[in-house]
Amino acid sequence: MGKIRSPENVELICSRIVDGRNLREIGRELGCDASAIAHWLDEDPSFAQRYARAKDAMTEIMAADILEIADDGINDWVTRAGEDGESVTVPDHEHIQRSRLRVDARKWYASKLVPKKY
Repeated sequence: MGKIRSPENVELICSRIVDGRNLREIGRELGCDASAIAHWLDEDPSFAQRYARAKDAMTEIMAADILEIADDGINDWVTRAGEDGESVTVPDHEHIQRSRLRVDARKWYASKLVPKKY
């Protein structure tokens, strides 16, 4: 556990958190369990503060992602051949539902990370 505790890894962990990665993914990258990072957070108030700021930045980015996904209608329509062989443009319900799921997942996650804000 001691070998993961370095200023370089604080930077790496916090930058990965801002990018939306989770502790399990980061732990694999560092060659440790997520619990080792969590234990380090419990023991090091300075690291915990940096981590908390990284989480805040991540939720701000996530909020921006929600707006971007919701505003992006590029793939909401698809052109298909109609019964008469003519091209017809119709809603792509699968894409629309996937976008809704992506927005809902981000809203849910943000509400768990920062419940007072979201």
